[in-house]
Amino acid sequence: MKQKQSKGKVLQMRSEYPHKNTPVQLAFEAEIKRIAKDRGEPMGATTALLSKFTGVSERQIYNYRMGKTPVAPEQIKIFCEQFNSAALAQAWISTFNVVQTDRELFDLTRFANKSLRNVLEAGDKFLGAFEDGKIDGHELNELHLAGAAIKRDADQMIEVAVDAYKRNRERAA
Repeated sequence: MKQKQSKGKVLQMRSEYPHKNTPVQLAFEAEIKRIAKDRGEPMGATTALLSKFTGVSERQIYNYRMGKTPVAPEQIKIFCEQFNSAALAQAWISTFNVVQTDRELFDLTRFANKSLRNVLEAGDKFLGAFEDGKIDGHELNELHLAGAAIKRDADQMIEVAVDAYKRNRERAA
């Protein structure tokens, strides 16, 4: 009987907090904790400050932290800038990484071109950040995001290569 009650509570929690333990929720929670610790302030003060910067209520930020509601896409950039970290952006980007099952339809030339553009764009941002002799928080965040895009592209290239390798082995067998 006790196990059935426990299972019921888990199902209730899942319905109340459907976004709990998602990559975005976990990254968001970790970043808020890190900021509060770095500043030596309680979580409430950090939440109040974030609320002021974003125009989102403290209650809504709490709901983001707990996984009751997903972090709004329009807020991601603001939070990334405030946290000065690409962790949240990378977590959010990873929610869109859909692995294609039919790699024959995957346009390798277009993908390689896009990846190269991302690398060149990151290099341009890097050089631009040093033009004035100092890097501000916005420039640093842009560099983190550019690096995350490059990493995502590299991971996808490896996936394509692994899929091709597996297909070749299957054909040979």
